[in-house]
Amino acid sequence: MRLLWVLCLLVTVSVGYGSSHIEIQSVGLGKDGNVSCLHYESNGSLWIGFDGQGLAYRESANAVPQFYNKLSGTLPTDVILTCFSDSRNRLWFGSFGDGLFCWESGQFSRGDSLLPVLNEMRYVSSFAEDVNGTFWIGTLNEGLYGIRQDGSHVQYTKENSCLPTDNVQELTCHDGHHLFIATSWGLCLLNTDKEEIEPLKDDQGQAILERQMIRYIYQDKDSDLWIGTQNGLYRYDIPTGRCEHLISADDIPGTTVRAIAKDHQDHLWFSTEEGIGCLTVIHRQGKADAYECQSLKTETDIMFHVRAIACAPDGKILFGTSKGLMRAFLSPGEAREDKPLWFLSPILWNTLILVIFLIIVWWLYRRTGGFHRRRNKPVPMPAPQIEPTPLSITSVDQQLIERTTQIVEQNLSDTDFSVEDLSAALGMSRSHLYNRLTALTGKTPLEFIRLIRMKRGKQYLDQSGEPVSQIAWKVGLSPKQFAKYFKEEYGMLPSQYVRQQSEN
Repeated sequence: MRLLWVLCLLVTVSVGYGSSHIEIQSVGLGKDGNVSCLHYESNGSLWIGFDGQGLAYRESANAVPQFYNKLSGTLPTDVILTCFSDSRNRLWFGSFGDGLFCWESGQFSRGDSLLPVLNEMRYVSSFAEDVNGTFWIGTLNEGLYGIRQDGSHVQYTKENSCLPTDNVQELTCHDGHHLFIATSWGLCLLNTDKEEIEPLKDDQGQAILERQMIRYIYQDKDSDLWIGTQNGLYRYDIPTGRCEHLISADDIPGTTVRAIAKDHQDHLWFSTEEGIGCLTVIHRQGKADAYECQSLKTETDIMFHVRAIACAPDGKILFGTSKGLMRAFLSPGEAREDKPLWFLSPILWNTLILVIFLIIVWWLYRRTGGFHRRRNKPVPMPAPQIEPTPLSITSVDQQLIERTTQIVEQNLSDTDFSVEDLSAALGMSRSHLYNRLTALTGKTPLEFIRLIRMKRGKQYLDQSGEPVSQIAWKVGLSPKQFAKYFKEEYGMLPSQYVRQQSEN
C-alpha cells in the first residue's frame, strides 16, 4: 500500500509540473450576439461583426460598445462575414447576401470607387491589397475580383482561370506581389504583377491540398503560411515550398480548422467547429525542433465562426462564437528554451507512471484472486434504451426539416458541402438556421448534416454490399472520417458492423 501511495503522489506532481493549459473566458459586450468577425485598429479599438446583429465598435477594452445595424439605418445589412483595413485607412466589411461597404471619415458608405462592380458581388468573404494598389475581393459564389487603381477591374472564375471553384474562402498577400487564394476545393497562387493564377505547389513541383476544403489561411512574420482544412492544420514554408501536415483532424475537437492567429509569445491559436487549440514551438539550441499541441473542447451549443479571430493588445486571443466573444490564453508555464524533449514532455512521464501503476494494481488484483471471482459474477442485463419524447412540430417547422434533409441528400457526395452552403440554399443566415434547427431537432446544422451522412451510410452498409471505403466517399467523407463518426453514432466501426450483420 505504501508503494501505491508513493505512485499516486508521483502522478499528482507530474501532472502539475512544468505544464501549462488553455484558459477561456467570456467577454461581455452588453448584449448577446453571434460574433462572426473581429478587427483591431492600430490604436487598439475593436470592430466586432455579427451574424444577424450588425456591427459593434469598442474604443478600448473597458469602453462600452457602440452598436450599428440595419434597423437604425446606419448599415445596409446585419449579416457581416469579414473586415479589412486598406492602405487608404478605409475599413471594409463583407456581408452574406448584401455585398460590401466601408467605414471612412466617420461614416459608412458603399464605396463609390467600386460602384461599377458592386452589384455583381453579394457574398463577400475576404479582402487583400497588393503593392500595386489593386484591391482584391473574394466571394463565395462569383470567384475573385481585382479592382485596379485606375478603376478598371478583373474577375477570375473557374471558367476563365485555374481557380478550381468560384467559392473563395480567404485571401492573404505575400511580399505585395503574390496572393494566396484559399478555396473550397484547393489552394491557388496569383502573381499580382502578371495577374496569372496557378495551383499552389510544393518543393517537388506538385500541387498541394488539391480537392480539399480550405477554410482559412494565415501568414506569420516568419514567412510560414498556416492552412486550416477539413483534415486539420498544415504549415507551408513559403521560401522553400515545403508543406507539412502538423495536426490531423483526429487530434483536435471537431475536424475543420476555421480560424488561425498568433499571440505575442508566438503561440499559434486556432479554432474548429467544436473548440480551440494552441500550438507551441519547442526550441532546442535556437531551432524549432518540435510542436506541442493543446486543445480544448467547449460546450456543445457553442459554434466557432470562420475568420472570427484576433490577437488583442494584451496578447490574448479573441474568438467569435455563436454565444458571443471568448478570450483565450495559456496559463503561465515553465520556460522551454534549450531543454531536451524528454524533459519537456509531462505527458510522457504521466503515461509511464500510469502504466507502472496499472501493472501493479493488476498484479495485486490477480494475486488476491479477484480475477476468478470476477469470472463467476452474473452477466449484467443490457441497459434499457432511452428515447426522447416525440417532437411536437408545426407544419412550417416540418417543412423546414424536410427541405433541409432534401438539400443535404442532394449534396451528400459533395465532400465540401458546408453549413454555409446549406444556409445559402435555404435562403437563411447561419445564425437563423442554427437557432431554428437546434430548437427543432436538438442538433446544430453541422451535426444534422453529419447525422444524415451516417444514416445513409448505414443504409448502404445494410443493403449495397459495397466496400466501406466506397460507401464513405458516397456520403461525402473520407474513410477515416466515416469510421470515426460511425463509431460515435453507432458504437462500433463500420467494418465491425458489417461483420456483425453477416454473422446474424
